[in-house]
Amino acid sequence: LYDVGCKGPDTFSPCPTALKFGETSHNHELNIKCLDGSFKALITSASPLYGVDGTIVGAVVIAQDFTESKKIEEALEEHITKLVSSGIQLEETIHR
Repeated sequence: LYDVGCKGPDTFSPCPTALKFGETSHNHELNIKCLDGSFKALITSASPLYGVDGTIVGAVVIAQDFTESKKIEEALEEHITKLVSSGIQLEETIHR
C-alpha cells in the first residue's frame, strides 16, 4: 500500500511528518493504491510519541477508509451538475 498522490520525498504525509518533525496532523486526505491493485481514500491523523528523554520514539496514526463515501459524494456532484445544466437549458428554451 502506498500514497498514489506523492510526488517526491518532500510530499506531506502524516506519519513521516510526525516521526521526522514531531508535528501533529489531523484529517489529512490520503489516496492509496493497495497491494491488490485497488484504490482507497483515507482520512488520516498522526501524532508523535515521545520517550521519557523527550525524543520521538514512534507515532500514533489513525486512518479511516472513506472510499464509499467519496464515491457517493462524487456521484452526487455529477448529478447536481447535470441538473443545473438541464435547468439552464430549460430556462433558455422557455425564454425563446
